[in-house]
Amino acid sequence: MRDSLASLIYQLAKELDIDLQVDVKGGCSLLFQEKITLQMELSKDETELIILSFAATLPPGKFREKVLLEALKINNRYPRFAPLGFFDQTNTLTLYHKVSFDDLNGKKLASLLAEIIDLSLLWNKAIDSNLVSPLELQMKQTKEKPTVFDIKQ
Repeated sequence: MRDSLASLIYQLAKELDIDLQVDVKGGCSLLFQEKITLQMELSKDETELIILSFAATLPPGKFREKVLLEALKINNRYPRFAPLGFFDQTNTLTLYHKVSFDDLNGKKLASLLAEIIDLSLLWNKAIDSNLVSPLELQMKQTKEKPTVFDIKQ
């Protein structure tokens, strides 16, 4: 099945017009905008592609606790896409997604990765702004924009 993964990664590379290869451990990594690292590999039973996004570094302390508490709340919502986690070896907030390897091709994978990258970038931007979630970031940005009620006569 590793050959199938290599074939999929080759299709993805053509789709994205970049050089990608399966490494010796059977995975493939992508770095996006020097901010988001994506790791892809096959599940142990080789039926699913596992995608892990390292979205943002969380420094130890109360802020990390608040972010992870918000992540738990978000993980409890349905439908759930790319649940959040924490990788303690690098103090990183992660997004995790599994997709069936059947019928997966380079174009579908590129589209899926775009969604995961977009979500990761939202979390990255929120955390860089010292906010506990993208929702908080969105609320802050909405408040900064004038509304009809802000117009004075």
